Amino acid sequence: MAPRKRPGGPHAPTSRWEVGHVLRKRYERSKVVFWLVDKALDDVRDVGIREKEERNRDMFMAVLRKQGFLPVLVEFFASYLVGRSTVYCWNTVQSDLRSADVGVRQGSALSPVISGLFIAPVMKLFYIKAAPLNTTLLSFVDDGTILAQSKQLDDNNVGLHAYNPSLDLGYAPHTGATSLKPKTYWRYLGFYFDRGLTFHEHVRYYATKAFTTVQAMRMLGNSTRGLSPKQRHLLYQSCVVPIATYGYRLWYFDGACNKGAMNQLKRMQQKAALWIMGAFRTSPTGSLEALAGLIPVHLMLKKLATHAVYRVATLSDTHPLRSMMGEGLLKRAAPHARSAALMTPAMRGKVKSTVMEVDEHVHTLTESFEPFAPEARPGDMRTISTLTSVILPSIGAHI
Repeated sequence: MAPRKRPGGPHAPTSRWEVGHVLRKRYERSKVVFWLVDKALDDVRDVGIREKEERNRDMFMAVLRKQGFLPVLVEFFASYLVGRSTVYCWNTVQSDLRSADVGVRQGSALSPVISGLFIAPVMKLFYIKAAPLNTTLLSFVDDGTILAQSKQLDDNNVGLHAYNPSLDLGYAPHTGATSLKPKTYWRYLGFYFDRGLTFHEHVRYYATKAFTTVQAMRMLGNSTRGLSPKQRHLLYQSCVVPIATYGYRLWYFDGACNKGAMNQLKRMQQKAALWIMGAFRTSPTGSLEALAGLIPVHLMLKKLATHAVYRVATLSDTHPLRSMMGEGLLKRAAPHARSAALMTPAMRGKVKSTVMEVDEHVHTLTESFEPFAPEARPGDMRTISTLTSVILPSIGAHI
């Protein structure tokens, strides 16, 4: 029921791969990219929570009936969204029973399902109306983005102005007073895109964030007191490396020009190695990294990239990411409009992205994986019997 062009589902890393590949393929055609982040879906949700809950609930019921769900399921959702109450507790203080009919509580298992079903008609109507306007709609949960691309920014503005619903939400292009203006950078799901897809701003932002985190950690110990070098190493690997490498697959892949990005991360890791070992700042970087047990940045990224490539082999046959791959990896997934399977040989030679790298190198993996193996099912008796008859006795013998 949910649109296939909605990337990633609830997982930001999957969306990163898909969005990065789609933009790079479009960039190779026109060399000019312009984005507009559209807050319409967020605002519709917030306004509905505050003022139009009943209207939104009735609309959701109508959407379910239109999509052909059974009446018993429609009635379930209708009763699920009303007649709820909750109690707020703070230490030993407990409030009275209060109504909780507004919205779906955060963390609910039905929250992403309801969100997808509710937004699906909006995306379908968009593609019906925007088909001749050379615009694309990307959606991650409730964050909608309208993307327009052409060789001239003025042409992009025309396309975005043409898709202008008669609804004033306070954000361009949904206002008459606010004009569309191109931005230097586009922030989406924590990733910073620029018009040339160099990702210099993205690397600068997260390298600086990791560097300031290392600087703040200096208060936890030095060469004479505080945390031991082993504890500092663990803290760096657990808290700093994930920050520094966030979104690295956008700019680190075969054929990418990332020398400047690597240098920024090397300077950050040099600072971390100095802190871990308590050494002088003129100490050689390579020796420091060896003593601190840190992998050089270029080898660390290579290891992470290899793991990411092989992880694709563990995906289910209908995973959304497979729709971006070549014919050998599609399995039962329907190919995306920008899929590698639909590219001409000439275009495959031009486009460089993480998806293209995965499509070329995943065949080097010699092991086979079954995403839904019988042993992995909850309550599988074979797994329990193996655990009790083999693993636990061996652990007891070692103890």
